[in-house]
Amino acid sequence: INYENNIKVNMLNYFEKIEYVLKYSFKNFHLDGEEKSELKELLNDPGNTFEELNYARNRAFDVVNEYYRGCENINPLSLKWLENVVKTIDNARERFYSEASEAYFSPGDDCANAIISLLRTAHSSVDICLFTISDDNIGREIMDTYDRELK
Repeated sequence: INYENNIKVNMLNYFEKIEYVLKYSFKNFHLDGEEKSELKELLNDPGNTFEELNYARNRAFDVVNEYYRGCENINPLSLKWLENVVKTIDNARERFYSEASEAYFSPGDDCANAIISLLRTAHSSVDICLFTISDDNIGREIMDTYDRELK
């Protein structure tokens, strides 16, 4: 979907662009590579909230429901479209699920390096429980992470 030549589409907000991509790609019941890339780009914006991604998921179901309202026959390609869209959205939502919890207890560089690596790769939030920070590198990385405005 080439937005560059369409000033009107460029001025749409996140919700309107999601709506546009969903309806545009649903016309032929196929999420092609370009449409999928555009959807991924919209969904993977670091500023998106979990609620915004939920909105996109709900709208995908709404697009199908609205199309088939009052109809008895469902085109199986539309269900394949919905499956592909939902998978794309769910992949973007994964960054909000943090199932990994780890504890480190030891002197030495391995522990400090692991903690620094985790801090550097954090996407949305960091939970830290500590008594004192005895490693200046970890202290600096915590401050850098704080400066990135994670939760």
